[in-house]
Formats: sequence, structure tokens, C-alpha cells
Amino acid sequence: MRLPMKKNVFFVAAFCFATGALAQDAPSVQDISKAVVRASSQYANAVSCETEKIGPKQIAGLRPYKSFDDRMDAVYAVLWSGDIGCAGGSGTSGTNISIVTIGAGDSYVVDPTRSSPVVQFESPVRYVERIVGNTPDTLILEGKDYGPKDPNCCPSVPVRFTLKVDGKGNWKLVEKKVMPVKK
Repeated sequence: MRLPMKKNVFFVAAFCFATGALAQDAPSVQDISKAVVRASSQYANAVSCETEKIGPKQIAGLRPYKSFDDRMDAVYAVLWSGDIGCAGGSGTSGTNISIVTIGAGDSYVVDPTRSSPVVQFESPVRYVERIVGNTPDTLILEGKDYGPKDPNCCPSVPVRFTLKVDGKGNWKLVEKKVMPVKK
């Protein structure tokens, strides 16, 4: 049996919609990074003082935005440095974490219930220097720890460590190893 042309067009359009053939692409990685940095920067400035500029290198895509259909599941961890609560002093600044999600209308928002200062970020170093890798629930990071004679300003022992998020959203240290000194 042959269907009239209008019905064929309707069935093709319905099939494409139902199978996702008309699904939209995700924004570019650069556009996503800019939006994640903007949301994290606004959050960091709202809860802390003396924040350092956040850039794309501080972002870990725990569950990256790959298509329009999975955008509501996207999660990004952003590391940033600042003095939460603006206490001042030489030991009040450190590395913190923000968890950025995507809401309605592609709005990028920090989830404060999953971010510093609400959750613990159990870093063995004062400042994280770089993100080495990640999975949806772990971060592999590098920084410098204090040696026996290091002053507060200047840790010198390079370390690589892994943090894993627990059921309460806290980032706990699960592994730490001293790295060779780079010359």
C-alpha cells in the first residue's frame, strides 16, 4: 500500500525526531570552557577574596557535554584558588573546587551543595598546580607539598595525588606519591 506524500513526510519527520536524527550538536569545547569558567569565576568571587584567574586548564570534564540530549547530565569540576570567607592571613588561601552543571536554556551554574566551602576538598597541597587526569568520580592532580625546612610560602616537594568523591560529595585523598624533582 502506498501512502500519500504528506503522510510520508510526517512519518519521516516523526521517525527522525523519535530516533534523535535531528538532535542538536553540543557547543564547541571552547564555548563550553568559557561558560564553565564564567560560572566558576562568579561563584569564587562571591564566596572568597583574593581569587586567582580561572582558566580552561583548571577544568576537568567529569561528564562532558557531548550532545544536546546529554547536556543535563554534564558535570565539570573546576579548581580555583582563593580565601573563602575573606579571613586574610598567610594560611587562609588555598585550592577549592566548584562543580558546574548545565541547566535549562544551556545555563551554566555552580552547584553550591557540591562545591567549596560546603564540601571538603582534601588536598595534601596548598595549591594544585595542574590536573593530570580524571574519571567521573576521581581527580588526579599535581602540586607541591612541604619539605621539613620549607617556609609557609614555598613548598618544594612535587607530589601527584588522587582524590575521589565520596557519597556525600566530599573529595577525599586516596593516593599520594612524591614525584622526582624537575631540574
